[in-house]
Amino acid sequence: SMHRVWIVICLSVAAATIAVASLNSTEHKFEEELCNPRATRAAQQTFKMLAKYSQPESILSGQNIGQTGYDLDRSFRQCWTMLQTDRGLPTPAVMSLDIGPDEVPFNVTPIANVLEEHIKRGGLVTISMHPRNPWTGGDYNDNFQGSFAELVTYGTPANRRWRAWLADTAYFLKALQRRGIPVLWRPLHEANGDWFWYCAGGENAKISPTQFKRLWRDMVHSFQQD
Repeated sequence: SMHRVWIVICLSVAAATIAVASLNSTEHKFEEELCNPRATRAAQQTFKMLAKYSQPESILSGQNIGQTGYDLDRSFRQCWTMLQTDRGLPTPAVMSLDIGPDEVPFNVTPIANVLEEHIKRGGLVTISMHPRNPWTGGDYNDNFQGSFAELVTYGTPANRRWRAWLADTAYFLKALQRRGIPVLWRPLHEANGDWFWYCAGGENAKISPTQFKRLWRDMVHSFQQD
């Protein structure tokens, strides 16, 4: 069954209200209140931290440390550790990683340890996912598209594959929540391109903008269900 995922600023950050002073002004003001009333304390604190850096002159640097699994360990050692030790550079503010494209890991502890250490140093963590093609079971860049109606119809083969991925992802995020690790969640990223099966932009868009919105809402609903 699905796990309730309240940790992730996820859709809270994306949906938070941003008041723009005027069209001719570069000043942006965040209303420091999340749209999700059940947001954890860690999520609220993280959002307030982001509000401090909302001015155009503020820049947060980041580094992707790889995909969950072996690639994460290898990339972390090659990229992040090199920045800290070999070159003595300042630690990037944002640590980024990807879920997939292989199965979502259920042994979250090694990954959580890395993320927790970064959080304790005052950093931010962002995570994206590379969901498998729900029609074929192929990789995330397998651009074959079946019926969109099948994808969003409960109980069909494509829908079962899609919801199984979301259920595993929710388990992963929930485990991070129990460790007190707030996450800037980036699902269905680069949607304005045309290289993933869920892309809704570019010359060879796989789905329409309307379908993408439907898929997004379906994803949110799935995360919120038991």
